[in-house]
Amino acid sequence: MSYARHLPVLMYHHVSDKPGQITLSPCTFRAQMKWLAESGWKTVTAAEVEAFYHGARLPRKSVMLTFDGGWLDNWLQVFPVLQEFNLHAHLFLVTSLISDGPVRIPAGEPVYSHDECQKLVKQGRADEVMLRWSEVREMHHSGLVEFHSHTHTHRRWDQKPVSRNPSDLLRVDILLSRKR
Repeated sequence: MSYARHLPVLMYHHVSDKPGQITLSPCTFRAQMKWLAESGWKTVTAAEVEAFYHGARLPRKSVMLTFDGGWLDNWLQVFPVLQEFNLHAHLFLVTSLISDGPVRIPAGEPVYSHDECQKLVKQGRADEVMLRWSEVREMHHSGLVEFHSHTHTHRRWDQKPVSRNPSDLLRVDILLSRKR
């Protein structure tokens, strides 16, 4: 068996029929995942990544799948494809935007572009476009999805006043994330 010298990371944000700069169509996403599965690629867990960076071996065709933000389409579009092809992925959540509520059924949900999603979040309507904790639990229990923190607030540090101390902002983000 040959072993990996490097670990490619495929990073995604949105999988949606509404096009955008960081959006992939469901058809293209499914085709990519099908190709990975049929070509013998192994999707890795966080424990395997850590072991690899400490010298453990991974199969030559190993890859890490990541999804940033915690968008609702990760539940509606991504998760069913991961299940179909038995692929492992990592979702990085903006924890302050994840709400409570029942699991949503993948039928009849509106489809939004990334720009529309961001506008809804700014209007206080994050629940319409972000995951819920119930959906996070369902995906976690499948064993196919691991969750990590993207941030608590997705603060744009480049848009904060220069007079603010960045370490103070980071402390606030960490403290707020612990309240969950």
